[in-house]
Amino acid sequence: MKLKKTIDRIPGGLMLVPLLLGACVHTFAPCAGKYFGSFTNGLIAGTVPILAVWFFCMGATIDLRATGTVLRKSGTLLVTKMVVAWIATIVASHFIPVDGIKAGLFAGLSVLAITTSMDMTNGGLYAAVTQQYGTKEEAGAFVLMSVESGPLVSMIILGAAGARSSSRGFSSARCCRS
Repeated sequence: MKLKKTIDRIPGGLMLVPLLLGACVHTFAPCAGKYFGSFTNGLIAGTVPILAVWFFCMGATIDLRATGTVLRKSGTLLVTKMVVAWIATIVASHFIPVDGIKAGLFAGLSVLAITTSMDMTNGGLYAAVTQQYGTKEEAGAFVLMSVESGPLVSMIILGAAGARSSSRGFSSARCCRS
């Protein structure tokens, strides 16, 4: 248990330390997953198996009677993040051109970039920190908050804010692929 106490001294250590170890393994032994087999390869090379195990374990720690508390806490966080991102999108859409800022210190900044940066949540870090410093209900709030970690909510916010995009606004993404 001395190892766990050492990891607990680092904020978010339950997520950051294994992430760093995994990056080292992948850097110095990139074929280790294939050597150990399909499940280990899935854990190392893919995200689906580890996310499934993680969601199951997170759900297993929550008492069914605490569902109301979990939904209330995660709903409050979700709505607050959406409202703040929506307000930031409205403000940004009045000052930033449709195809983004092309030159200067803020080159590459666009309404889409602001919306997604304000809307997205690092669910893994949130869950690791709340498991370490919060309650089980706060850690379980991650489940509903993961709804916002994707393009759906960002597109809803952009549409509700009246921010429009043109094909020219995404030209930098096409340039990177060629």
